[in-house]
Amino acid sequence: MPEAGVPAAIAADPSQPTQGIIAVEPVDASVNASPDTSDNVQADALLLPSSSNSLDRLQIAAPLANGSLLQTPLAQPLNMAQTTAEPSPSEQWHFLLVPYIYVPFNISGSATFKGTEEFRNNFLGDFDDPSRDFEFTPTEIRTALQNSLNFAFLGGLEAWTPNYTVGILANLDYVSLSSRETLNRDVRIPGAAAFVPTEVNAALNTQLWRGDLAASYRFYDAARANPEGLNTEFDLGPFVFDVLGGLSLVQINTQLGLNTNLGGSGQFNSTRTVISPLIGGRVRWNANPKLAVLASGTVSGFGLSGLTQYGIQGGVDWMFSGDTTLGAGYRFGFLDYSSDQIDLNVNQNGPYLNIGFRF
Repeated sequence: MPEAGVPAAIAADPSQPTQGIIAVEPVDASVNASPDTSDNVQADALLLPSSSNSLDRLQIAAPLANGSLLQTPLAQPLNMAQTTAEPSPSEQWHFLLVPYIYVPFNISGSATFKGTEEFRNNFLGDFDDPSRDFEFTPTEIRTALQNSLNFAFLGGLEAWTPNYTVGILANLDYVSLSSRETLNRDVRIPGAAAFVPTEVNAALNTQLWRGDLAASYRFYDAARANPEGLNTEFDLGPFVFDVLGGLSLVQINTQLGLNTNLGGSGQFNSTRTVISPLIGGRVRWNANPKLAVLASGTVSGFGLSGLTQYGIQGGVDWMFSGDTTLGAGYRFGFLDYSSDQIDLNVNQNGPYLNIGFRF
């Protein structure tokens, strides 16, 4: 017999185990003779559970919650792949390659020879003052370059962080020159009764290297920079100032060959390398997005190994195509060198022309 208070429809069978039996509330079997045919009511009926029991509602809602949680990690890797596939513009370094041409219009200075009096008399002629002044005009410089220049390369390379605040600057100048001279002199040979005419042929080859490597820090007003991004120096606002410091290397290689009509010959090689500190600064005024006025100056050597150099230049930069610029200006240079044999002072100045490639 069913227990009292339990409907017969769900009464426990004595022959079956009682574990796992779930009590269910009675279901109203009455049918509504006039159902509501509206779409909203039918849609709500599909969404509602068949029971008002709270346990039934949790069992139906749980899969929906789990499904929404599974969707979150699936979307995240897609976004990560999209952001790491290519660096954003704010993470890219900026590079500038600037080959240039510099031709001095004037070279002047003085040389003071410190050798013995016998050395000066034999090689430089008889004189009381060991100092000599020199000056080369543009015509003489052009003629010397045409006759003596073998090869020359002048260029600079800059690398800047994405926000254009820290940079690495390098500059390389290389010049190769060669010249030949013939000297005729009458010399007295021991045992000879008279002077003997002598012809001395000299060939001089010279390679001049100069390399500068420096680190730079840049100052500019970020509030006035291009809000669309920093792609070139023209986007940094109207005024830009750089300070730099590093090392300068100067090397001179010379090969001198001598021979005479009397059968004598000789070969002399010399290499001189000087490494010294370098400091400098640059100022830039971006007049508009395509035109800039700039000036710079450097000092190196500071008397170390007898060398001191100054350099000042000013000019304009014009962005004429894409990120490519054309620059022109004027340059002044001064060199002071002192050794056991000679004191040399050289001043030079002339125009320069460059082209800048950005990538």
